[in-house]
Amino acid sequence: MSKTANPAARTIALTLQRRIVDGTYPGGMPIRQAEVATEFGVSHIPVREALASLAQGGLVDIQPNRGAVVTTLSADQCLELAEMRVALESIALKHSMKRLSAKDLVAARQALARGAKADSLEERSQWNWAFHRLLHAGAARPFLLSQLETLWKHADRYLHYTWKNAHYEARSDSEHEELLAAVAAKDEHLALRLNKRHILGAATVAIDLIKANEVAEQGGA
Repeated sequence: MSKTANPAARTIALTLQRRIVDGTYPGGMPIRQAEVATEFGVSHIPVREALASLAQGGLVDIQPNRGAVVTTLSADQCLELAEMRVALESIALKHSMKRLSAKDLVAARQALARGAKADSLEERSQWNWAFHRLLHAGAARPFLLSQLETLWKHADRYLHYTWKNAHYEARSDSEHEELLAAVAAKDEHLALRLNKRHILGAATVAIDLIKANEVAEQGGA
């Protein structure tokens, strides 16, 4: 989702984004400008700006005569995002591991602990990305890290979907612990291998869920 200067539009965009990511607004659902404007007590102008921002982030399509429609989860997009994450996070980890301090590692472990105790998937997600962000803190590659932030925002929807439908949290936590141990030991080869397995493993589960859901929907049509 791109940034918007209008505070009302940003509030609306963030709220709608959360609803799309957590599945409250499923793929194919139309988002009516009039209904959103009424809910937030605003004119259509900030609503249009918010929807345009979500469209830039790939969460909605703006369609002629239909307005904004929530995009559907895509197995192809899920794999593409995972492959891009592996490529960019591998570069970030290589540069970061040499510079990470004991304080950085403590902060990463605290993020894991807080994520494991989270009361909601949204909170868990925030700590999940905080953990990955901390592992890359020493990379000193601001453009690379900004690209990763964009990737994570797109991937977050698929991560929520996997946690919600496959109860993937325990496996994710275990893999995070292994990854952190490898990073702390400065074992670059192992850390890169574990991170790749972690990302592609979660993507594979999400893709299987998406395809199974597509088959079920076709069977019920």
